[in-house]
Amino acid sequence: MKLFLKSVLLLVLAMSFGCSSNPERVEDEAVSETTSGEVNEESTPDGELEGEAGVEEAPAEEGSPDLVGAEWSVESLAGSGLVEETQPTLMFTADGEVSGQASCNRFFGSYQLVDDGLTITTAGTTRMACPVLVMEQEQLMLKVLNEVDGFEIDAEGVLRLHTGAREVISAGQ
Repeated sequence: MKLFLKSVLLLVLAMSFGCSSNPERVEDEAVSETTSGEVNEESTPDGELEGEAGVEEAPAEEGSPDLVGAEWSVESLAGSGLVEETQPTLMFTADGEVSGQASCNRFFGSYQLVDDGLTITTAGTTRMACPVLVMEQEQLMLKVLNEVDGFEIDAEGVLRLHTGAREVISAGQ
């Protein structure tokens, strides 16, 4: 029994040393944070940042600075209101990623701004189960996101996503 307790104590000590965070940085290591909150560490011989921080982004399309960086709260979906106590959201990042709350689950994917158009491709979601109406609303949101071909931000600051001439999602900040 004593041997078992000693083994457990040693294991706990080893884990606590291995898992402790150390705020010190190695001199030649650069740390950058991505828009999704991930931290990338990259070493360079001269200590300068490499990778994402050094990438020059393409100029933003007209209207896109308002689209990118803000969390949009969906107000209507396919011309209808939302299921009570749900709050679908959208977030567009400068590097072409889109994510948010689909109703029950979080989703992620990519988007492209081309001329006056917008295309969205949802790549995946988390997989929680919710009441039937919430799940139906989520399926509708993911379906219409993949059909979007344009957008506008009106004078009141409302984001309107379109499929052809039909508005499929409106969202505010």
